[in-house]
Amino acid sequence: QDVDTYTNLFSINFYIEITVVDSTHGWSGLSPGDADVLLTEPSDEDIDLTVSANGAFTIQVKGSGDLSDGNGHTIPLSNIKVHASDLASAASLTTSYQNVGGLENQARGVNLNLSFKLWITVPDNLPPGTYTYTLYVQGVEAS
Repeated sequence: QDVDTYTNLFSINFYIEITVVDSTHGWSGLSPGDADVLLTEPSDEDIDLTVSANGAFTIQVKGSGDLSDGNGHTIPLSNIKVHASDLASAASLTTSYQNVGGLENQARGVNLNLSFKLWITVPDNLPPGTYTYTLYVQGVEAS
């Protein structure tokens, strides 16, 4: 009898699981010319995440494009700034993934509670309306 034994070898180099606790966010009561207004929804004024990772990681975000009211009026995506906690260090959103300042090189762990803030500036002479976009969140292995 011939018996062949095969051993399957595999490894997981990096693993990350992110749950975005706050699935929606927004600003209310805005007027043209308002500058650097912090989120009003959710009520704690930040976007909460739960993260599990087997190695050091960095949280990244990007936007889908300019905020639009569907009638040809837009707010540039770059008018939204992002950082874990500090407006002075915040970076403007783009359509490419970028690190969230203050959430770089996070230590590995299970069910880590993290958050970041978003601020918006509304252009002058913008007509009233509901302006929408999509925010994407990902985690990458810290380099």
